Amino acid sequence: MRYLGLGEVNEPEIHSAYLKRSIRVELRSRLSPAARILLEDDKDFHAVNARYTNYKRPTFIAGIRVVEERDVVETVNYARSRGIPFMARTGGHSLTPSSRRIQKGIVIDMRGLNAVRYNGVKQQITIGGGVTTGEFANATFSRGMEVNKYTLPEKQRTSAVGSCPCTGVLGISLGAGIGRLQGKYGYLNDNMVSLSLLLANGTIVTTCEDSNPDIFWAVRGAGHNFGIGLEATFQVYPQGNDGKHFVVDFEYDLDRLEDLFEAVNRISSPMPRELAMFVIGRKRGATGGVSEQLRGIV
Repeated sequence: MRYLGLGEVNEPEIHSAYLKRSIRVELRSRLSPAARILLEDDKDFHAVNARYTNYKRPTFIAGIRVVEERDVVETVNYARSRGIPFMARTGGHSLTPSSRRIQKGIVIDMRGLNAVRYNGVKQQITIGGGVTTGEFANATFSRGMEVNKYTLPEKQRTSAVGSCPCTGVLGISLGAGIGRLQGKYGYLNDNMVSLSLLLANGTIVTTCEDSNPDIFWAVRGAGHNFGIGLEATFQVYPQGNDGKHFVVDFEYDLDRLEDLFEAVNRISSPMPRELAMFVIGRKRGATGGVSEQLRGIV
C-alpha cells in the first residue's frame, strides 16, 4: 500500500506509527511533568525494554517511566482506551512464557515508585511498587530488621527474598516470596500486611484483612492476575545472629534424585525453623557441559 510521502508501507507499520504518535502526544498530557515516555526508536528505550532473558519475551512500542501512582493509573486507562496491551515491570525478571502474548504493547516501568517508610512502633515497612530486593535489603538492614532473608554478599545486608538484588519485591511476593528465613517467618507474602492494588478498570483498592479481604487472600499467591501493586506494607522482625546467615550449595546428577529426596525427608522431619532448603532442577545448554543436574541449597 502506498501513502502520500511514505512510499511503500504496510498497514501494521502505519498502525504502529500512529500509536506511537498518539502515545507521545495524547498520553504525555495526562502524565506528571517528571514522567518519561520512551518509544522503541528512542536512544534510551533499552533502559525500560531490557529483560533477564529474551526467551519468549513480550515486545513493546513504548515504555513509560512513572514517578507517581497517578502516572500508572493514566497509562493503564490510556492503554485500555486505545486497545494497546500493557504490563508493569520492575526488575524485568519474569520468566512466565505467557507474557509473550503481549506484543507491540506498553511497558510501565515502576522503578520510580521507590519510596520506603518504616514504622518502628508496629515494626512494619511500607514500600513503593518499584522497590527492588536490593533496596529492600538495605532498608531493613539499616534498621536492624529482617523478614525473609536476602544477602548482598559484599556487605552482608539481609532482608527480602531470594538471591538477586534486582528483582522487584512486589513481583516475587505476589507469587510467594521464598527465602532463606522462610522457616522462621514464612514466605514474603505471609508477611504482607496490606497492598494498594490498581485494578484493570483504573480504580485503586486497598486490600488487607479488614478491607477487601477476598482480594487480599487472592493476591498473596496469584496477585499477578488481579492488578498492579502500587504499594505494600510488610511485617519485619529484629535481626537474629547479627543479620548473618550461611548458604551451602550441593550439586548432583539426576541419577541421585531418589537418594537426595530420601535425605531431604530425613532432615525435614522435623526441620529446625532456622533451616531452609531448596531443590532446583536445571538443564544446561548444549555448550554447558553436564546436560541435566539437580542443585540443592541449604
